Amino acid sequence: MSQELIKSKYLIPTFILGMSVTGLAAARSLGRNGIKVYALDPDKDKPGLRTRYAKCFVCPDPQKDPKAFMDFLLDLVKTTGAPAVLMPTSDVFVDYVNTNRDLLIEHFKFAMSPKSLMDRILDKNGQYDLARENGTPVPKTYLPKNLQDIQQLAGTLNYPVLLKGVRTDAWRRRFGDKKAFNINNSRELVEIYQKIHDNDHIDPLIQEVIQGDDTCHYKICTYMNSENKPLLTFTLQKIRQYPCRFGIGSMVMSVWEPEVARLGLEFMQRIGYRGVGSIEFKKDKRDNQLKMIELNPRLWAQNSLPEACGQNFALTAYLDIIGEKVEPQTKFQEGVKWIAFKEDRASFYGYLRTGEITWKEWLNSVLTGPRVWANWSLDDPLPFLHEIKFGFLPLHKIWVKVVNKIDIPPH
Repeated sequence: MSQELIKSKYLIPTFILGMSVTGLAAARSLGRNGIKVYALDPDKDKPGLRTRYAKCFVCPDPQKDPKAFMDFLLDLVKTTGAPAVLMPTSDVFVDYVNTNRDLLIEHFKFAMSPKSLMDRILDKNGQYDLARENGTPVPKTYLPKNLQDIQQLAGTLNYPVLLKGVRTDAWRRRFGDKKAFNINNSRELVEIYQKIHDNDHIDPLIQEVIQGDDTCHYKICTYMNSENKPLLTFTLQKIRQYPCRFGIGSMVMSVWEPEVARLGLEFMQRIGYRGVGSIEFKKDKRDNQLKMIELNPRLWAQNSLPEACGQNFALTAYLDIIGEKVEPQTKFQEGVKWIAFKEDRASFYGYLRTGEITWKEWLNSVLTGPRVWANWSLDDPLPFLHEIKFGFLPLHKIWVKVVNKIDIPPH
């Protein structure tokens, strides 16, 4: 790496919006390479706000008070004395940046698809329309407009089906990591739809269940530059997820799946995608066909896995955004596992109750082979210790006093 590149790295800071495990991994990736990182999150209890690799701030909530958040963000970037790179790492922050890009572009550099495309991507039904328009297989999906539509549809479906949100940000705000409701009959469908639509004011869609267990889920992760070329290509496979069946990967593994990569890259190139993103597919055991589950237009929870395998997504995005030449990379180490211990333990208990896994099998999967942990890092232990504070290990009480002494600037 040239001295000029090293200098440019140090001069341009990065603002990471959202400090879940996704933002934490990005902050570590950049901070370890000497890049100054500012980390923002409205939730003071996010473990990522304890990382040593960023200057961390509790900020106003962009959903509850978007103007206060904008004022906070612009006041902060003005103190850096330079235009900064902007990396939103959650659906809420991606939506905020997309909506306010005309103002933010005056102060930040970021890689994002055109607004008209992002508006469709941020809407699940828009995603599926894009996929169908470009020949990418998707599950059968229905978008009811009202209770009458659901009542007419309910008697025609083959159960079980999934009920999930059209807008991921609104859905996660209400239901957290629960990606969908598994609906077993028409009565359940009408009842749950009515509750979610009327009480929670969320627009849900109905989707067929793709047959297959957790290991039938694959993901293609990439970074597309301004010339519509992938600078990184990485694929992974889910081993377990939480909540069970329909959740976020609690243990995933690096594997090379050429058909997953081909389908995902072709789709992204056809729609003119820009920046970092990942597409989840599930292989349908009925016809052995890969079907698109969702496109995430941002870094994903397990982005520390490709770094451990030789591909640094946050750093590649940073260098491309500031105008440095980055060579495309497709090779990576296979067979490395990423583990979110707290979530994977909960997933294990669920599958233990149904007899699908034993204690020996789970311990063997967690304790053997090359692996990287979601929060734990020897050179940055405080995010992990903060998670202990919330009680998933008996030792958490020992660390409460230590963690409580860590100050984070309030907004």
